[in-house]
Amino acid sequence: MPNFDGRQVAQTVKHESPGTPVVMLTGWGTMMKADGDCPAQVDGVLSKPPRINELRETLGRFKYPATS
Repeated sequence: MPNFDGRQVAQTVKHESPGTPVVMLTGWGTMMKADGDCPAQVDGVLSKPPRINELRETLGRFKYPATS
């Protein structure tokens, strides 16, 4: 993203829609989690490439209404 970084995008999404879950997918995910450097507006961080079990666990933390 040439004009914004992921933190800015997450902040904007949370400002516009506070209930929307924000998951950051980044090459720095492992280091961010280890350092406790996850932005407050981010609900989950996944490392690249995401592993399917990590993706399922992260997305499973969010409850979505059933669609018909």
